[in-house]
Amino acid sequence: MPKKVEEAVFKALSHPIRRKIVHTIGKNGYATFTSLSKIEPRVGLLYYHLNIMKDLLYQDEKKRYKLSELGKKAYELLISGEDIEEYETFSSESRNTSSLPGSILTPIILFECLFRMPHKSFFGAVFLVGCMGLLLSLVQLTPLFLFLVPMKKTLAPILVLTYVNWLTISLLSCLLLYIIYQKGSPRLFSEVAIASAVAQLPLVIFSILWWLFPIISQVEEVSMPLLLLLQAWSLWIFTIGIKVSVPLTTRRAVLIPLIIQYIGAILLLYIS
Repeated sequence: MPKKVEEAVFKALSHPIRRKIVHTIGKNGYATFTSLSKIEPRVGLLYYHLNIMKDLLYQDEKKRYKLSELGKKAYELLISGEDIEEYETFSSESRNTSSLPGSILTPIILFECLFRMPHKSFFGAVFLVGCMGLLLSLVQLTPLFLFLVPMKKTLAPILVLTYVNWLTISLLSCLLLYIIYQKGSPRLFSEVAIASAVAQLPLVIFSILWWLFPIISQVEEVSMPLLLLLQAWSLWIFTIGIKVSVPLTTRRAVLIPLIIQYIGAILLLYIS
């Protein structure tokens, strides 16, 4: 979420009256001014809180208060039991990534832009994964979750395996989010698929280095530390993508990529 949006959500959730308003409307679907006055009977103060929450609420034709898309995110954050202080930390992280290195290593702003138009970005992710498959076929590597496995195959099999691997990561991540955190929405698969595609960019970097510098493939003491470093970056990017999409705090969001990584490690041990 953009900085101004984050501040609006945090400001709304930072006061108990506003948290009650968000919870009431989110739980019931709507609320009248009369019902909200039971939360805060002083009309002046109630209008004050509603004005602060103007980005989170709107009134329908019957003058009932309902949650906007931003309000729904605030409600999800509220019912998930997240610590407000942790959400404030997330806001600080967004501000700290305003520099170019920070934006690359922690691409919060990138995901914010991509998730504004998930359908268009999804087709971009399809193209990105296809380019990755083409590159991997040149260096004879095949993706296995967030690992790379040497495999002498032609373009078509590696391209198919790259797409299957991407879709498997995306579907499994959505399943884990639903099972562990009860998170699910029509947009979730698109956003997680976009995040998982972007998260594989460090593996693309490894493939390019593998191709340009053959010594990497010949010296395990060089290739393994480099791959582990780029895998850690890949996990972090995936964590940020999930964190922006759902939203979750870092310690909750990172659980999903870690489980994916563990499953990949088990499969790698099995096939080797």
